[in-house]
Amino acid sequence: LIHYFNMAVFSQNKPTRIYLNEDQAAHSIFGHGNNFVDVDTTTLSEIMDSKKIKICNLLKLDCEGSEYEILQSTPDSYFSRIQKICLEYHILENNSMSLNLLKNRLMSLGYQVIDIPSKDNLGMLFAKK
Repeated sequence: LIHYFNMAVFSQNKPTRIYLNEDQAAHSIFGHGNNFVDVDTTTLSEIMDSKKIKICNLLKLDCEGSEYEILQSTPDSYFSRIQKICLEYHILENNSMSLNLLKNRLMSLGYQVIDIPSKDNLGMLFAKK
């Protein structure tokens, strides 16, 4: 079952500015300039609660750098309901601290974590219980 929303997922429920990328569909909160939209946001836990999701077999994230805030703001109890996670990650400003914190948190929550670095400070992270 797939649920979709006309909202962005973020670390908190508040209007957020997303900068539009003209070259590709890599719109992000980490941008600048005059080409942006303001969007409503929700959190992962609010989605799971509102749709009464008891088990999430696969959580797929491609959030252009917001993956850390989204997952780090999700309470531990929700991860007991998420079996697998697949995400594209971005290393922002050549600082891998957020990635290492996320991997450590997922491992402490019982996930096996596989990190496949790519190029240009990108990579794929797979986590499975």
